[in-house]
Amino acid sequence: HVPHSVDVREGEVLMSSGLGSVYPQGYPVAKITSVVRDESRPFSRITAQPLARLNRLKYLLLLWPEKANSEREANDSIDEEAPDSVEEGE
Repeated sequence: HVPHSVDVREGEVLMSSGLGSVYPQGYPVAKITSVVRDESRPFSRITAQPLARLNRLKYLLLLWPEKANSEREANDSIDEEAPDSVEEGE
C-alpha cells in the first residue's frame, strides 16, 4: 500500500521501522527491484528482493500476532456456552 506520491526508487533498501517493538529500527529487510506507478490503480506496485539468503537458512521462525484480548475473551465465552454434545430429541 504505497501511494503514488511516495518517492521510492529501484535499488533502494527497505528498512524496518521499529514500530510494534518486534524488530529494531533501521534493520535492512529488502532491496527494491521495481516500481510501477499505474494511476488507474490506488497504489504503486513495488517489488522487492529479501536481503536474507532464504535458500541458505537452516531454521525459520514464523511469528503471528496474538488475538486481541477482547476478541479472545469473546471466543472463550462462546466456547463455554456451547454444549459439548447434543442429545437426540432436544
